Amino acid sequence: MTDTLSLARSRHIALKSICAARLAGTTCAGQLLDAAYQAARLMARHSPVALEFEKRSLKEIEYLNFRDGYTYEHGLFGEVSAYRDAKEVVNAALEKRSPNCSGD
Repeated sequence: MTDTLSLARSRHIALKSICAARLAGTTCAGQLLDAAYQAARLMARHSPVALEFEKRSLKEIEYLNFRDGYTYEHGLFGEVSAYRDAKEVVNAALEKRSPNCSGD
């Protein structure tokens, strides 16, 4: 169900995001690639499961009103909480360590 968000894919997504920010004038041209790599590293370190659910959420709620979007995201939260990665993130926070997410 989930496809792993590799560093390469993360970098591509980040670069597109940073380019959009550049068009808006928020990142100077000389820092564009560094910003894309940093954003890619931040995305790739998160649970692939959580990222997949986030992508689903963003696609689905774009044109929903607040209440319907909230209801949809609430349902996704229930689904994602059943994955091992969700439990690992909670345990890592309680143990004050970085989570080791596997995509399960």
